[in-house]
Amino acid sequence: MLKAATLCRTADSIPCKRESCITLYTSQNCLFCELVVKKVEEILKQFGLSPYMIRKVRLDELNSEELSRITLLPTTQICDTELHGIPSDATITDAVTRSVFKPCFAA
Repeated sequence: MLKAATLCRTADSIPCKRESCITLYTSQNCLFCELVVKKVEEILKQFGLSPYMIRKVRLDELNSEELSRITLLPTTQICDTELHGIPSDATITDAVTRSVFKPCFAA
């Protein structure tokens, strides 16, 4: 599986062992997934962060164990915060803000 570009030191050195600090779970038939991708990208730009740090994962790329953890699309994982559906800009901003201050994010 490809590892996403991330602001964390490297994908291998993220203490939580995730492949990226921000992961968006989508599917080909998801009506609102692209909307959420655009919202997250815009908020990252407001922080001066690259939208390329987002790891986009389609459901058909997941094994059965990983798939069982996804209960709703779109699902957005920002560090240790999991968001389902279409989160508000304030919710995304809050999750990104808390993540940026974790020691695994590069300064």
